[in-house]
Amino acid sequence: MAAQGGGSLARVQADMAEGTSRLECQRAPDASRLVAFFSPSGEDLRERIVAAAEVELLARGFKLKRVDQFKIALRELMENALEHGCRDRPEAVVRVECRIADREATMVVIDDGPGFDFQTTVKKEETVYLRPQNRGRGLLLVARIGRVVRFETNGGTRAEVVVAAEE
Repeated sequence: MAAQGGGSLARVQADMAEGTSRLECQRAPDASRLVAFFSPSGEDLRERIVAAAEVELLARGFKLKRVDQFKIALRELMENALEHGCRDRPEAVVRVECRIADREATMVVIDDGPGFDFQTTVKKEETVYLRPQNRGRGLLLVARIGRVVRFETNGGTRAEVVVAAEE
């Protein structure tokens, strides 16, 4: 599956094999763009991605509540990509892109795992929502936070979530 705006996952995997996990941030008057990719061992980079997104969201005037919601959704998507898309594959790669403008922010998380059916998974999470547990609610949270939520599965999973600056 091709990753938007940055080449294929095969290219990302080749970069990862060379040990070049990275985070890039580009600022422009109309929007900021963050691009990162990492392997399952890239926990430090994941938190740097979240921190960079927070800085850009606040700079663009997002309210703190929306910034926190964006961060929750971004962490959930990255965690799901690692847990399910990269399961037991240390060579696996996750790509993250964030485009942050004044009125909305878009996050895209791409993995090369087996994929899943988003609607079925969210319905299943809704049925267990009231059970006392610490798992199984991530995608439900993402679905409630995003103004637009899209999942594509084709040789991996591409998750896209759009969060409006105002509720």
